Amino acid sequence: TCLFGPIVGFVLHLRGTPCLHASAVVIDGRAVAFVGHSGAGKSTTAAAFVRRGFAALTDDVLALERKLGALKPAEEYLVRPGHNVVRLAPDAVRALYGAEDALPHGGDTTDKRHLELTADGSRLPAGPVPLGAIYVLQERRPDLDRPVAIDDLKGHEALMALVARTFMNYVLDAELRTRALDVFSRLAAR
Repeated sequence: TCLFGPIVGFVLHLRGTPCLHASAVVIDGRAVAFVGHSGAGKSTTAAAFVRRGFAALTDDVLALERKLGALKPAEEYLVRPGHNVVRLAPDAVRALYGAEDALPHGGDTTDKRHLELTADGSRLPAGPVPLGAIYVLQERRPDLDRPVAIDDLKGHEALMALVARTFMNYVLDAELRTRALDVFSRLAAR
């Protein structure tokens, strides 16, 4: 768990691949990402899509690769496949599968359960998938009784949402933060 989380995320940053704290699934050949702080429901949302037959792409660490277009200055962003496990809190497992013990314990020091993405014969995509959308999940607030809302973030709001969800941001030096900011500002402009 430690290797496929913080260490891999940090190494990817060092190699020039900015990462978001996010989960992603593939819908119609495009990556749909769910970013947010811990506990926002990123993994739970991805697992709900997996339960409905969509392929998972990554959980917790979303590595972004910028690809320049060949014919014009257009650019595209690709999401690299991650580890073949979605880690879920017991309450999420109960909500999705009916009981906390419906999925095996991950064998680490947390209470997280592991949804093995290849257990049913499915596989992660073989290579990077073009990014289609990013959804920013807000903090879960059980005390708020309001319907789900989807707002379109633009400009500085979109940029700040991405910067705030930079994976391992607290260990990045100025150069690595600058690289990530460059990619995220271009992405937010799109």
